[in-house]
Amino acid sequence: MRFAVIAVLGLVVSACSTPPPPIHAGDVCFRCKRVISEPKLGVQLIATGGQISTFRTPGCLARYLKDHPSAAKEILVTDYPTGKLIPVSRALFVHAKIDGNTGERDYYAFAAVNDAVGRAKDVTGRVVDWAAVRSAIESEKLQKTGD
Repeated sequence: MRFAVIAVLGLVVSACSTPPPPIHAGDVCFRCKRVISEPKLGVQLIATGGQISTFRTPGCLARYLKDHPSAAKEILVTDYPTGKLIPVSRALFVHAKIDGNTGERDYYAFAAVNDAVGRAKDVTGRVVDWAAVRSAIESEKLQKTGD
């Protein structure tokens, strides 16, 4: 009997911890509706109701959260070197050019400090946390509006 209870609890716990689906090239960003061309920059927001929304970049998600601050139950960013989703709280970010053709800049996410530091050296940037990304996006809005 005890074994059966443990087995059922194990199934319930594993069912609740099902990872979100991977981000693919061709998916569409929830906020800007642009097609995701580089899945290794993608981000997923899990809402309090369990809905999963995919975003093109960490910056795009930060812009969304500026207008919807309580929308996220969990945020997963893609570790750029491995392509695996990790909790945003474990990630480090480097602001750099993400498109050589347009010059667009956004944030690369990294799980490992050495990877983040290496990228920062390559682009003459600096390593920041999620709070700094959010703050930069907020100040971007203020600079554009002149406030």
